[in-house]
Amino acid sequence: MARSDADMAPRLGVRLGSRVFHTLILHLENDVPIQLERRFVNPRWVPYYSDTDFARYTPNKG
Repeated sequence: MARSDADMAPRLGVRLGSRVFHTLILHLENDVPIQLERRFVNPRWVPYYSDTDFARYTPNKG
């Protein structure tokens, strides 16, 4: 979990300082790292986000 900042809060529809889910996602192409993404998710929109085993299922592919 992370706390929303002044830039993030309005984008996620939460109050400043609200707790939001935070993940670092490494994108690969042919097993080569091509992008590191910091993803923030409003818990009201995806309440079970933190229950997902991202080692098995990525946020982009189920």
